[in-house]
Amino acid sequence: QDVKITYCKRLPKKYHERGKLIKKDYPLFMLLKLKARSFREAQYKAEIQAEQQRALWGIHINPYRVIPIAGRTKGPLNTIYLGDFTVHNSIGQIEHCAFQENSDFAKKLYMLSPLTLSNCRKFTRQLSKCAYKEDLRKALAIYLSAFDEIDSSRSFIVMWAALEALTTPKRANYDNMIARCMFIYKNDMGHKQILEHLRLRRNNLMHQAVQANDD
Repeated sequence: QDVKITYCKRLPKKYHERGKLIKKDYPLFMLLKLKARSFREAQYKAEIQAEQQRALWGIHINPYRVIPIAGRTKGPLNTIYLGDFTVHNSIGQIEHCAFQENSDFAKKLYMLSPLTLSNCRKFTRQLSKCAYKEDLRKALAIYLSAFDEIDSSRSFIVMWAALEALTTPKRANYDNMIARCMFIYKNDMGHKQILEHLRLRRNNLMHQAVQANDD
């Protein structure tokens, strides 16, 4: 979407209005430069790219967290959340501001190593050239929303949906889905059994949700 992303510890002076409006200390800023016909369009484009970056950061960091099999967690499973969001025009004036009252961005961003940031930038460049970029972006968005859940059962269902978006995007087909996942593992029967178990787990959770709604 022709969005240039850079990271900086201090914003350029032209964006000094932000410092007057938002009195918070952030260890790192994500600066997204793009062209748009309105600030709403600019915000929409920038938010998509920012959330995509957050999904990529989560891929690097979230697997190291302990995720319960069922029940509720103390907070969302995602490790990183975005901070206050401002939209500026070409000369740096603020056109719009979105405040994030419960953001943990400043506390968590230190976990991102220079290598992680570099890998995310590389992936973003490669994704923009990929023929399946829209499908991949959709899957990343679903993955991100899964780890924003507090209920781990709900989180699992949404993660399964992300896998469906990658393997059977037009129509859910569990046999094809598992077969395409198995391609990565060279027909390892152990991995196939795990996938079959996860499929049954997902179905059971969906049936429980339907019954709860009926009650």
